[in-house]
Amino acid sequence: MRCLVLFALATMALAQQPARPKIGSTFEAMAMVRIHGREGDVNGTGRWYSDATHMRELETSELDKGKFRSYRLARFDLKKEYLIMGNSTDCEEHPLGEFHAPFGWLEDAHYEGEHSTPAGVKVQVWAARHDEFSFILGVKPETPDVPYVFEREEGKTVIGYEFTSFKAVDPPATSFNVPPECTKRQ
Repeated sequence: MRCLVLFALATMALAQQPARPKIGSTFEAMAMVRIHGREGDVNGTGRWYSDATHMRELETSELDKGKFRSYRLARFDLKKEYLIMGNSTDCEEHPLGEFHAPFGWLEDAHYEGEHSTPAGVKVQVWAARHDEFSFILGVKPETPDVPYVFEREEGKTVIGYEFTSFKAVDPPATSFNVPPECTKRQ
């Protein structure tokens, strides 16, 4: 009898967990962005483009009413990452390893339940940790394959997105051009 009760409870718990979100690796997104770091929070708007076919990704933000710029271009096809931060025109170049789909971590994520955002929007929350990164994704129950909120924690920095638009389309190819600030020193 005890096994039957435990089986019934386990079945009910599994039935309450929604299907794991299936978010494509090629998309064009716009979002409200919040970066929390050692010096505090900065807010603004940003875009995030991913092109899995050509292994490239772009994240760019205008923060603190245009006073701070964040630009990250990951060109896995070139094995290079380009960063431009603040109001600087200096470009940092770093080596890259292999391409990982932006939401590929969901395969190992665990369901954290349904929660409300600060604005009162109900979302189903999924979380995972990979190496030095932590990820949290919230999706609306009626659109489980479209991100609504997303956070990525790396060290002491947390980058949060509240998506205003998310389209599973090929971003413009020119978005992934290496910027002039990064090519002039080569």
